[in-house]
Amino acid sequence: MYGQVEKMLLLYDDGRNMETNIVDNSIGGTLLGFEGEHKLDNGLTASALFEISIANPTSVDLTQDTTTNTQSTPQAASASFAEEIARVGLAGSWGAVFVGQQDTAADGVTKEDLGGATDLLTAETTFIGYSMRVRNAITGNLSGSSVQDFMSSNDEEALTDAIRYNSPVWNGLSGAVSGAQGGDFDAALRYTGEFGTIPVSAAVGYRQNNSNATTSINEDKSVWKGSVSAKLSNGLSGALAYSTLKREDKAATVDDVKFFYAKASYEWDAFAIAADYGRTSDKMTSTDESEAVALGLAGTWDMGHGVHTGLLWRTFNFRD
Repeated sequence: MYGQVEKMLLLYDDGRNMETNIVDNSIGGTLLGFEGEHKLDNGLTASALFEISIANPTSVDLTQDTTTNTQSTPQAASASFAEEIARVGLAGSWGAVFVGQQDTAADGVTKEDLGGATDLLTAETTFIGYSMRVRNAITGNLSGSSVQDFMSSNDEEALTDAIRYNSPVWNGLSGAVSGAQGGDFDAALRYTGEFGTIPVSAAVGYRQNNSNATTSINEDKSVWKGSVSAKLSNGLSGALAYSTLKREDKAATVDDVKFFYAKASYEWDAFAIAADYGRTSDKMTSTDESEAVALGLAGTWDMGHGVHTGLLWRTFNFRD
C-alpha cells in the first residue's frame, strides 16, 4: 500500500484579480494505491495495481468564479474520489502484458527529466493553471478561453481502458505498444543509460487516434513526441522536449499543433532550483495563428522521509 498528500497554496493574478487558493498539486496529486504481485508455479508473475485520486479541488480544475457580486476565488469543493488505475498483468522473460485502466504506451514521453524540482516544473506546463480563464489585455474582460485552449504538450496522460505490452529492457532500451478502448494505438521507445559518464534518459512515442466521424473538421489525428535529459556530476541537468499534433480536414485558418520545451536545473544537498520555457503554436482553431508561452522558476527542499516542499512562480502569455 502506498500514497501521498500533496497540497498547494496557489496565488494567481489574472490581470485584474489576485486570489489565494488551497488545491491539490496535479503534477503529483493526493492519491492512495494498492499493488501486489505473485510468482506462479509456471514461472510467470501475476500482478495487480489499483489507484484512486482524492481531489479538493486540483490545480487543473481551479478557475475563476464569474458569478456577479462574488469573490473571484471559487468556494472549496467537496472532496472527490476517482479511479485512476485499475489493471492486472502477467510478466515473464518475454516482457509483460497489462489489461485494464492505465497509462497507454506513449503517455509521458515528453517528460524525461533527470533534474530537480520535477514536482513543480514539467513539460506539462498546464498542470498548474489548466482551467484558468484568460483575460483580454486590451479590454480587461475574461474571455471564453482558458489556458488549456492555447497551450498543450500534446502529451496529456489520459488514463483509459487498454491492453499494453512492455518489452524486456536490453542495454537500457525498452519498448511498449498499446491499444485503447475505441481503437487508439500507441507505441514508444525509451532509453536509460550513460553517455560516457553522463546519465541520460530519452523517449520517443507515437499515437494514432481512431475516429469514425464522417463530418469531422480539425480532427486531432496523430502525435509524434519525445524528450531527452542529461545530468552532470556537478548537479546541473537539462531536459528538452518536442511534439507535433497532426490534424486532418483542417479549415483554412488551422495548422498542426507544435510544442517545444526546455528546462535547466541545479541540485545540491537536499535542494534544487530550476527554470523552464514552454511554447505551443497553432492550438486555437478559431484563429489563423495562436501562440502560448509559459515561463517558470521553482525551488524545492527534500526534508527526508518522504517530506518535501517547494516554491513555484509561473507566467503564461497568449496571442491569438
